[in-house]
Amino acid sequence: MASEIRVNKIINRSGLSTVTFSDDGAIVSGIVSATVYTGSGANLTDLPAGNLSGTLPAINASNLTNVPAANLTGNLPAISAANLTNVPAANITGTLPAIDGSNLTGVGASFGNSSVNTSGIITATAFVPTSQGTLANRNKLYNGDMRISQRGTSAFTNVGNSANTYTLDRWKLYVQNSSARFQIEKNTDHTLPDGFTGSMRISCTTTDTSLAATDEVYLQQSLEGQDVMDFAKGTPSAKQYTLSFYARSDKTGTYIVRLLGRDNTTSNCSAAYTVTNSWTRHVITFPADTASNRKDNNDNGEALRVMWYLVAGSGINNGTLQTTWANSSDTGAATGQVNFADNNSNRDFYITGCQLEAGPVATPFEYVPYPQQLSRCKRYFQKFTAYGDHHHFGVARAESNTARTGIVVPVPMRALPTVACNGSRTFRGDGGYNSESTSTPSMTYSGTGWDSNSNIYTIDFPGHSLNHNQMYCLMSKTTSTNALTLDSEF
Repeated sequence: MASEIRVNKIINRSGLSTVTFSDDGAIVSGIVSATVYTGSGANLTDLPAGNLSGTLPAINASNLTNVPAANLTGNLPAISAANLTNVPAANITGTLPAIDGSNLTGVGASFGNSSVNTSGIITATAFVPTSQGTLANRNKLYNGDMRISQRGTSAFTNVGNSANTYTLDRWKLYVQNSSARFQIEKNTDHTLPDGFTGSMRISCTTTDTSLAATDEVYLQQSLEGQDVMDFAKGTPSAKQYTLSFYARSDKTGTYIVRLLGRDNTTSNCSAAYTVTNSWTRHVITFPADTASNRKDNNDNGEALRVMWYLVAGSGINNGTLQTTWANSSDTGAATGQVNFADNNSNRDFYITGCQLEAGPVATPFEYVPYPQQLSRCKRYFQKFTAYGDHHHFGVARAESNTARTGIVVPVPMRALPTVACNGSRTFRGDGGYNSESTSTPSMTYSGTGWDSNSNIYTIDFPGHSLNHNQMYCLMSKTTSTNALTLDSEF
């Protein structure tokens, strides 16, 4: 027999909890203790955290909001960040994975547009410009790939005896006091690196095994002040000097390269590099020089000399290598330099790809078209060659025993050049008049001084018996090669 009790409310004896019965079900208020709960917790709210214990089952956190960061511990599972917004930059640490930057904004560059606006150093494995623009003329050195040799390709033998001998265009071998002798030539062998077609080969032909303190031998190139203005030497905005080149030698070991400032207060800075018998690209960055007393002059004078040492006596190969800019002192200028001239058996030094540029980064070698590079070199040296009898050099007017000839040069030269002529010349006038001479010619000019923008040079040829004010043709005389040279090198 069934029975039932119908009530609308049950109150416990302490009054702390009640059970109210309505038409929709039982409503419990107060404290509820149970060992087991079955049902949906969707409507459970305000549960104290202290009453939640044990392992929660896997749940969908899509509706969790305002979870305090302090309550998130341990390792989060891999999640999609697609919906993450307003993440503070300070909370992003570690290494980011490779990503597509097409949607990155505010990073200092405009991707996908025609231009990129950025500052600082950009390093890339390749760069293909749409036009050369300001990327041209980075290299301050002339003929760095050793292609130009107006003086000849193998005419430099027995170089030494305190001689300063220009060889391949713009390159001079300086030999002071040393008894060593050298042969210099343009090398085109197949071992050249990175597509270069020429290098300079310096061979030791006479040794110097016992160096005096003042003995030194180095390969050098000098630069005009107006060509190095972008280094801003001697100013607060001075830039670093980055030198790059390729070298190899069978005399391996430590070699020294030196920058010598020549304007105002003479200054220097040196660096060491290691040469092996394999072609190696060397990159050396010299510090900026902000000393105001060493500022370069904006003119055609020698401002900077780049020097690759081959031999260094104790006067410059001692103490501590001078690796910062200082007022010039030979002491410490070439500390550590090997003696390249201690043996003349298969003793060769090769160099090419020489580049000097402003800033801390060495860019790829700047290839200059051959005609352009030749024209640049002619600012310092020009050679007019004639072969055989009766080759016409120009027209001359007789000045007593001197013939004065005007020569048009293709490129104005750095300064008033010295002129030389090997072999005999002859002057022929009306009636077959002939006067031959080998006397040394000289440059002349009128007015108050030398016009560096002019390309018409006047040359006097002395030693002739000519009729005053008569016109003559200047011609070669012999059946061998004659050459008229103009030289305005430092």
